[in-house]
Amino acid sequence: MHTITDASPDEYEHVTMSGDEATASDELAKVELKKIDAEIEQVMAKERVKLEIFDGAYLRVSRKPVRGKSTEYRVHLAFLDPTPVKRRESGDFTLAGMTGLLAVATLGLAYSPWVGALPVLPTVGFLAALALAGLAAGIYRSMTRLGFLTRNGHAHVFDMSSAKPNRKAAAKFMDVLVSTVGKAQAERMDERAHYRRDEMKEHRRLHEDGVLSPEAYEDAKTRILAAHD
Repeated sequence: MHTITDASPDEYEHVTMSGDEATASDELAKVELKKIDAEIEQVMAKERVKLEIFDGAYLRVSRKPVRGKSTEYRVHLAFLDPTPVKRRESGDFTLAGMTGLLAVATLGLAYSPWVGALPVLPTVGFLAALALAGLAAGIYRSMTRLGFLTRNGHAHVFDMSSAKPNRKAAAKFMDVLVSTVGKAQAERMDERAHYRRDEMKEHRRLHEDGVLSPEAYEDAKTRILAAHD
């Protein structure tokens, strides 16, 4: 039998997934929601997403697109990286862009040779101020999309917004998420070999649930082995 250091991802998966010992992934497949610790509902990219942290160790993700079938899956927080990958949502700059164009148009109107400057200056000044206020509001309201990955597999499992339904609610949910991840990981890290085995199984379950593509799953297995060398 190969040792851990020279086994391939497929061979390692076969070795560590044999036996009847219960794992974190098996546990999650059977767990029943008893207590919701925190929840948030957001509308992003033409879909409604609901995130629920429950029973001190798990996350339920419910996605309902404008068109198409709703999906639901669970993530064991012991295997989540609590530090998200951040990126700006370009769609939230629509207001800023439109008001910026309005500002340019009003300035153009003020200096147009076809329009007398003095009679229109008060109106132009008001429109310019309104446009600049809208521009500032658009930039302020721009949000960051937070992408969450698994701890060692670096597989993407869910997204959330930093500003929906508002920044305060999003920040409060994030605080609970980070705290819960820390506690769940602390409970699992007592035995490193078991954590590695359970991490492999968790990724397999996410793959079977349709959360991870075959390519993402294979990449995750390779990264997990490298992280535990």
